[in-house]
Amino acid sequence: MREDRKKEGEGSGPFTMEVFAGAAGDNNAHLFFKGAMDVLKPYIDKGQIVVPLGETTFEQAMTKDWKPGNAETRMKRLLTGPDAGQAPDIILAPNDSIAAGARKAMNDAGITKHPLMTGQDAEDQAIAAIQKGEQAMTTYKDPSPLVVDKDNLSVIKK
Repeated sequence: MREDRKKEGEGSGPFTMEVFAGAAGDNNAHLFFKGAMDVLKPYIDKGQIVVPLGETTFEQAMTKDWKPGNAETRMKRLLTGPDAGQAPDIILAPNDSIAAGARKAMNDAGITKHPLMTGQDAEDQAIAAIQKGEQAMTTYKDPSPLVVDKDNLSVIKK
């Protein structure tokens, strides 16, 4: 997410944000979360970004098994917090499935103005959500450079 995206035409905050993380058993989820929070923490510390329930640790933000239903359940709980019935300004979602769960909870709550929401994996449902203005972005990472032929230790080219 571009750091200046929320500033465009909307002042300098404070902005409310909810953070989600992936599954506890996935090392990549921990790396993504740490990297994101390293960037966001100075803004949280300055009060430019406010996390209403203060859930900013991996353990608080993690989404069991990366399942959209688990993200939906958590988002429903977050929507009953200090800003009950209002979507936060920003949702940090580490993948499109978690974003979809958060989005479903907001839609079920009747929220029509969706926050700036991240995602990853370029899932079809995320592309559709971006076109509808319900998700701000997604990222596609081609996994083929990560696939290694363990017999000759070379990258498999498709």
